[in-house]
Amino acid sequence: MEDMVEYLAIGSMMNKVSLNIRGVYPQESRPACLPDYELVFAMADGFAAARRAPGKELHGVLHRISRKELAELDIIEFWYVKEKVQVLPYQGAWNASKIPSVEANVYVFNPQFVSEDPEKFAENLPSERYLDILKEGAKQFGLDPAYIERFLTNSKCVARKQMSELRCFSIPSCDTPLPRWSLEQVREKDKEDEDIIYLALNDKVLRFDLRLPVKYTKIVRINRGKQWAFQIVSNHRYDPHYGVPEKYEDMTQEHRLYVDDIVLSSYLVGELNKRWSIVALLTP
Repeated sequence: MEDMVEYLAIGSMMNKVSLNIRGVYPQESRPACLPDYELVFAMADGFAAARRAPGKELHGVLHRISRKELAELDIIEFWYVKEKVQVLPYQGAWNASKIPSVEANVYVFNPQFVSEDPEKFAENLPSERYLDILKEGAKQFGLDPAYIERFLTNSKCVARKQMSELRCFSIPSCDTPLPRWSLEQVREKDKEDEDIIYLALNDKVLRFDLRLPVKYTKIVRINRGKQWAFQIVSNHRYDPHYGVPEKYEDMTQEHRLYVDDIVLSSYLVGELNKRWSIVALLTP
């Protein structure tokens, strides 16, 4: 029998869809409380994290998953590290009295990353999309309604952008038009050098030069040679507003434009923003 562990989800992993699109299928899930911690939203996108706070309570969903699944989450949650904590599973409605604790893993922001770049991990409002995921998940698994109301429903957020507000890529103008590549050509080109990465983003082919040290490249490396837009919405950025497409062709034009904005606003940041270029257009 596979070795199982307890994992307290306090962000998007409270949501069944977010779990399943990442290949995580808990053996058991139940609401739970983590004493002496609080929920914080930080980084540019207002991601959730647990933070020590004596006297406060953080509620989430306690999932029993395999060690292999937890290892996969470690890869996905690259801004975080795990802490071992004692959590209190609900017994019916939430009541803090006489509940035996359970040892679990919870993700906190990586303290090394925070110390190196504290401004990057400053508190920020969550997006409307992200908060919708948390509220949906909290209700799916029966978190305390008072907690949901106070910390999720009544939480301020950044509203979804209007189409006119979305950032978009500029195709470079040059005397020679950009070549057109198939996705198969992108994959083959990507095999040439471990530190030169090629991937497709909607109708564009991006090249990343990572031969010199640069931080936060994992999100690029794990999607090399792929249609990054589809990988983002099917594995990383579930949005209840759009649902989960089964294939790239199922994505609406509006959804694709939102992904371009996500990449420009959230992924191509810092030094990594200096390491990419558009080198081709993708053949439909």
